[in-house]
Amino acid sequence: MRRRLYLQFWLALILVLVLVMIGSGLLVWAFDRDREPAEWLGELETFAEAVLPPADAPVADLERVVAAFAAPLEIDLSVYAPDGTRLVAIGEPVALPPGAGSRVVSERGPHRSLLLELADGRRLAIDGDRDHRRPVAHLLAALALLAAATAI
Repeated sequence: MRRRLYLQFWLALILVLVLVMIGSGLLVWAFDRDREPAEWLGELETFAEAVLPPADAPVADLERVVAAFAAPLEIDLSVYAPDGTRLVAIGEPVALPPGAGSRVVSERGPHRSLLLELADGRRLAIDGDRDHRRPVAHLLAALALLAAATAI
């Protein structure tokens, strides 16, 4: 009798953990959808315009701000003047794609290249890896590890 109660307890615990894992996975899947680029490109432009120093500020100030922004995100970021000359390049220089307007230039697997055109005419060319910004696999792995550790 006592052994049967013990097994029922552990089966119930494992079942609850599996349900939590499945529920968490469904929630992350449901809320981790990419929005349309037009929505978030405008937000990025607004953010960049608020953070970057004015166009007439010294290039050293621009380089300091861009480096502080690009380094933790592990992205390559280049800032171009309205005439197309590169002002700052953090990481590998990102070539200025032809054409105007903010847009997603390319998506290659987990990599996404962007071009942001600011109101003052400057353009930001960004090339970055998105893998570390999508924690779905990490969350599921952590929940699976928790379930395995608790079941043992």
